[in-house]
Amino acid sequence: MDKRGLLITSLCYLIVLVYGTLYPFQNWQVLSQSANSVLQWPRYFSRSDSFTNVIIYLPLGFFVATLVCRRCSLFIAIIVSTTLGGSLSFVLEYIQSFIPMRVSSLADVALNAVGAFCGALIAMAVLSEKFKNKQLSNLVNRYFFYSEKSGIVLVI
Repeated sequence: MDKRGLLITSLCYLIVLVYGTLYPFQNWQVLSQSANSVLQWPRYFSRSDSFTNVIIYLPLGFFVATLVCRRCSLFIAIIVSTTLGGSLSFVLEYIQSFIPMRVSSLADVALNAVGAFCGALIAMAVLSEKFKNKQLSNLVNRYFFYSEKSGIVLVI
């Protein structure tokens, strides 16, 4: 995939991610509590919610790592992807706390960062020379389809 196609795909995914996190765009309220008490650990964890939080940020980590690894090492690409995913998640979860119908928590931030980390690992497995023709690379290539012309990544 060329750099321009990857960048456009990444930005489109980012827009969808922000839109989905902050939807609905109505009935926002000013917080009556302090900023420190907005994001807290939840009292219970839902497996489906945890799984969704990881999966939603996985493509972001993949795209960021793929873009960043062209300029620096694989290790730095993983760090940048995880940090960017966690930071974006923190900001969006904080903004989401102004929407009464949505629930934001630190668990969501942590799981989103894990998703970005996993996406970066998948990108590194696909891009790394030492993983060429290995089982992990073949597994990832089996479930992801890359279109050179359109720059679209599809999960099959």
